[in-house]
Amino acid sequence: MCCPADKFEQEKECDKCHSNSCAVVPDRILSKRKCRKSDPVAELTAQIGGKNRKYIAKIFHSLFGVVFVFAGVLLFGTSAKAAGDVTRYRTAYLQNCCPGIQVVAHAYLVGNDNVANYWKTIAVDKVPVNTKIQGKTIDPQYFPQDNIENLKQLYSSVQGYQNFMWISGAYLENEGSKLQVVAYDKNYIIYWSNGYRSFTESPVMCKQYLLMASHPPGFYRLPRSVVWLDCGRTENVVPTGETIKKEGTGRVTSSFIGISPIPGTADSGDVYKVKVNAKLNVVSTVKLPSRTSDTTDTYYKISFNGKNDVNYMTRNRPGYYYVKSKYINLYRADMKTPSNLVDYQVNYPVTYANQKRDINVQAAANSSSEVLGYLQNEAQVQVYEKESNASWAAIYFNSQKAYVPAKYLKKVVKPVVQKPKNVPKNFRIKTIKNNQYVLKWDKPAGCKDYQIIYCKNSFGSLTSKKNVLYRNNHYKKNTITVKKSYLKKRTCIYIALAANYENGTSKKIWLDVYVPGKPRALKKKHLQISSKKIKIKQYPDYVMKIQYSTKKSFKKAKTVSNKGRLVRAIKKLKRNTTYYIRYCSNTVVDTDAGQKSVYGQWSKTLKVRTKG
Repeated sequence: MCCPADKFEQEKECDKCHSNSCAVVPDRILSKRKCRKSDPVAELTAQIGGKNRKYIAKIFHSLFGVVFVFAGVLLFGTSAKAAGDVTRYRTAYLQNCCPGIQVVAHAYLVGNDNVANYWKTIAVDKVPVNTKIQGKTIDPQYFPQDNIENLKQLYSSVQGYQNFMWISGAYLENEGSKLQVVAYDKNYIIYWSNGYRSFTESPVMCKQYLLMASHPPGFYRLPRSVVWLDCGRTENVVPTGETIKKEGTGRVTSSFIGISPIPGTADSGDVYKVKVNAKLNVVSTVKLPSRTSDTTDTYYKISFNGKNDVNYMTRNRPGYYYVKSKYINLYRADMKTPSNLVDYQVNYPVTYANQKRDINVQAAANSSSEVLGYLQNEAQVQVYEKESNASWAAIYFNSQKAYVPAKYLKKVVKPVVQKPKNVPKNFRIKTIKNNQYVLKWDKPAGCKDYQIIYCKNSFGSLTSKKNVLYRNNHYKKNTITVKKSYLKKRTCIYIALAANYENGTSKKIWLDVYVPGKPRALKKKHLQISSKKIKIKQYPDYVMKIQYSTKKSFKKAKTVSNKGRLVRAIKKLKRNTTYYIRYCSNTVVDTDAGQKSVYGQWSKTLKVRTKG
């Protein structure tokens, strides 16, 4: 059974011994005995006796000492190696372990494809032991070098273990994780992890990837190419009280576009990347020159706020960032988009060599005209069909007419979206009749009949005989009575309802019906029995209805209830007569006819005899 790192069980200690154990290490290996030990030499010499006892004792102590040294080397050295060290897997925080080391940025682990697939993992690198961070020498214990080897030893100590494909790094980290960065350059980031343990104290074996996610607290390293980096620059923060203006919408035309903290190539790299056809809020349509000498690209200023599950770059309001203008199709807010446009998409055979191939957007229908921007595969554009030909397609680009080779475009065929079929409305409890639920719903227009299913479990299969209690695929009425028999051996059933039409069936809606379960047994100590009356002096459960009879089969039984209140007594009984008694509880439900009581299962039968 696996658990998060913050739920480690506390190690238990007593006055005799102290032991640490984990899921993958037997207690017999990890136990560290502190109990009083017997002396085998003393026991042996005590049997010899005489005045030479102390000399014999010295000889035996020496011999035993040599034997125990070698045995310890062979036995305990081997055991420690086989068992590994479980104590290192704990939770610890940077400020407590390395005071003075600051988090300088946050990283978002996305992998080489720039997509955070949460089910994927990446092998994390070790940080060399002598690495200085922020000019400070770090305790070597926070540069774990042998984590995977230690996990191997822990795992191999489990009886019946299977061989794993072990990674060569420090541990496995899931994509989509937010990391506390303490140092970075163009090649790597170094971050602090609080530690994680995937196994509990119980003797179970974790899955391969989950076991290798376990690691002690410390510093680790990842390639800069697999993360986005947010340094939280103050220049990107929108000043308090400032209204974010919008001068246009930019549609991304490259497979991915980087969100940069400056117009140019920042030392930290991109803070985020968005996919092709994503829409960005452009706050200035002026193309800004690069601040860095490594590129001549121009940039649009945008407002941007990250969106993810770990609050990476997710703030209360967007910040100001920059994107390359050559991969933005700008729709200016002050210009109306023509209405006669048709959606097309860039489409060409993709190989590894040309997967990021740029298609030029020309100012005129010839390859020698000005290049206004670039399109990559799957980028969507809007085409003037009547003004296009077999060679050149006229497109709406950067709020003006432009041209691309027609062979690279393919018309977007929008899927036919069927009109949703109306579900039955107002599915409810009409009333309670003979302790049975009477259900009702409103008929949707155009509906032929209904599909109704009684289930044991709402999450189970709607075709399985093990889950389905009743099914009618063509039920004609808009009311139904749920028979008592379906709730005889259970407290709840789930009812699915859908409407049938000429062209199919609507989505299902659900309603559950419930009865109280079997109450606790009634015992003689709960009753005060007289000659003609049985009074309930102690209630084992809510006694809302009592049934009694002189027959064990409850033939011709009589019932006592008190209009939704507890039953106090059974009266007008016969003297010196044997009676069989059982009771049930109730639940109150809201119906069209007001609040109604539904009575549950009968308790066990109690045999009593009135006094003579």
